[in-house]
Parts: sequence; C-alpha cells; structure tokens
Amino acid sequence: MAKRDPLTGLNNRLIFEDRLMQAISDGKRSGRKYALILIDITNLNTIISRLGQYLGDALIKQITEKLLAGLRESDNVSRIDKGIFAALLEVPDRDQLASLVEKVYEALADRFLVYGHELDTILAMGVAIYPEHGNNADQLYRNASQALIEAEKGEWPIVFYRSNEDTTDYSGFTIIQSLRKAIEEDELKLVFQPVIDFEDHHTVYLEALLRWKEPEKHDISIERTIEIAEKNQLIKPLTNWVIAFSCQLLSELQIDRLVIGINLSMIDLHDQYLPRRIEAYMKQYDIRPQQLVFEITEGQIMQDPEEVIDILGQLGKMGLSLSIDDFGTGQASLTYLKELPVEKLKIDQSFIRDMVTNAEDRLIVKATIELAHTLNLKVIAEGVEIVEVYDILQDMKCDYVQGYYLSRPIDAGQIPQWYKVVS
Repeated sequence: MAKRDPLTGLNNRLIFEDRLMQAISDGKRSGRKYALILIDITNLNTIISRLGQYLGDALIKQITEKLLAGLRESDNVSRIDKGIFAALLEVPDRDQLASLVEKVYEALADRFLVYGHELDTILAMGVAIYPEHGNNADQLYRNASQALIEAEKGEWPIVFYRSNEDTTDYSGFTIIQSLRKAIEEDELKLVFQPVIDFEDHHTVYLEALLRWKEPEKHDISIERTIEIAEKNQLIKPLTNWVIAFSCQLLSELQIDRLVIGINLSMIDLHDQYLPRRIEAYMKQYDIRPQQLVFEITEGQIMQDPEEVIDILGQLGKMGLSLSIDDFGTGQASLTYLKELPVEKLKIDQSFIRDMVTNAEDRLIVKATIELAHTLNLKVIAEGVEIVEVYDILQDMKCDYVQGYYLSRPIDAGQIPQWYKVVS
C-alpha cells in the first residue's frame, strides 16, 4: 500500500488520516493540543489549464519545499488532494499558532519562478484546534474543512474554525491582521501620561501609551492586541510606528521642555537594528536625544541580561535616557543595574496603590527609593491615585510621580495647553 505522494514525497491522504488519529489519541493521553491546517492552492487548476500539467507539477514541488521550510521538523505535512495540503502541528501556545500560520501563508503566497514563468499562488487556509474544535479525527477534519471553505469564499484567506457556542479567544491571527491594517489605515493613536517632579512640579516627560482611535470598532482591547503582537513578532513595526509618531510630534510642536517616553518590548531588545532605526527617525525629524526616554521592564532585563545590556548600551551612547519600568516585580540584580546606562527607576504600581493600608508595601517602596538614590537613580512612583499616597511618597523623598491623582493620559492635541498651564 502506497504511503507517499509520488510527486512530492509527502504523506498521502491515507497516511495523513492515520497520523491525525494518532495525534488525537496522544492528545487524549497527554493533554497536548494539536492544530490541523488545511491549505488549498485555489488557482492551481487555472495555472495547469493555462500552462500545462508539467509546469503545474513543478509548482507543486516548489510549494512543498517552501511549506516544509516554514514548519518545524516535528510537524506532519501531507498532500491530501491535487492542490490541497494538510499540516498537523502540536500547539504548546495557542497565541503563537497565529504566528506559525501567518509564516506559512506568507511563504506560500509568494511569487514562484517555474521554468521562466512567474506564478502567483492564491491560497486559502482553514484551521481547527484539538480538542476545542473536535475530539475525534472526523470532527476535527470536518471543522477544518468548514473553515477552509469560509476562507475560499471569504474576505480574508485564513479562517480559524469557530462554532456558535465557542467563546474561546482564537484571535491571534485576527489580531495580527487587524494590527497591520491599523498601522496601514491610521487606526491607532498615542495618548500621553505626564510624569511630574515632586519638587517643582514640572513635567519630566510624557509617557506615550497606545490606544485605538475608535475602540468600539475593535472586538479586542489594545492591551490584548499588544500582548499577542509581542508573541507573534509584530511588535517591531508597532514600535517603529510609536517612535516615528513621537519624533514627528516633537518636531511639529517645538516645545523646548517636551520629552516623550516610549516603552520597548523584549522583542525590541533583541533587535540589533533598533538603535540605528531610532537614530534614523531622530535624524529625519531633527530630534535631540534629550527629547526621548525609553522604558524597559525589570523582567525584560533578566530574560537575557547580556543582550539587553548590549542594546541599551548602544542607546546610552547615543545620549538617550533610559528608565526601568515595573521595578520590584522581577529579579534584577544590583550588578546589572550598575552596568546599565539607566537614569530612572519606576516602582511598579502594585506596591504603590495600597501603601496607605499596607505596611509591607510602604517598607518595600521606602527601601527601593533609598537603594535607587544610592545608585544615583531618580525614582518614579506610578499608579498614584489618591492624595494620601502622594503625601507618603513625598515624605519618602521620591523624585517623580505619575498617576490619575495628577493627570489621566492626555491627547496629543492637549499637550501645548498642558505645558502652558501646568508645566
């Protein structure tokens, strides 16, 4: 009995069905999740009728090579019909499945050069996840097939199966696509929350926070969007957008004391090209290093301290100010704090909000302020919402404060008035 597709060398439909049943049996024993992705080259018949079977076969071989290159060695790939492939993947993290599906799509939706002919493929992909979308092979395959049909006729060529009763968030790919659309179609905006000096009440900087322009048009919060974007490598273009917008705003407003703070993700801190991109935006908009502050979290430092130190060292050499965000929630050692070109330390709001009633939080905050001052760091307290907390922090000689007690985030259009009246 033949086990392989003679053209591609992949498993054929018979072996695919066997592998699918094996995966589900394993899932029932181990609790592992699996994703079934059906991929249809919808214009294959058109290509064959126009250019012939021989060229169509050559295209299928190239598609097979790209498909295998885009997946992991452990993933099971089969050719189950003329232009239809099936990929069976173990899914440790559902959010990251979106990234893998998108990677496969982008590889196969590329232009192929076949015997001198440039060919564009038109794809549809249907995805179903075990056990959420089927607890046996037949049901999972039917639901993946239903998703594929929707993709073939729908607006977007990738569809995750979803039943009427299914309330689970399978929005990873939707978010990726939505975020790309948001960047391209100007659906995002920045709001800015002031960081204020305790001593003379001037504005130290405005922290840029990402928001939807029209949140009612989006099913998913911006916070969840950013979370999945970070997992799926889409945070880089988002960071680029924030940096470019901030630099453009600084250039347009021409307010001498205006400084904007920008949050960086862990993905950004692994990007060796980040410093030169920041430098390019600064040059494009004629921005001085003193006009920008970059915030990183304590947890990000400890995930990969050597590489983070390298990237932040480059930013420090450019004259950019750096701040550690959410301090107290990670395990950053004093050694790393001393090595980093950091000027400010922001105490996590989880220690700030209950200071009035929680003596332990007060001790932690006081000790952190004293430690930071020993290292010549300025301290920011975030999440200050009531006057009692503000007064305690002032008595502790905290340097800067941020929170609703002083100001909610303001729109870009309110910045000039803020600096006239407040700062």
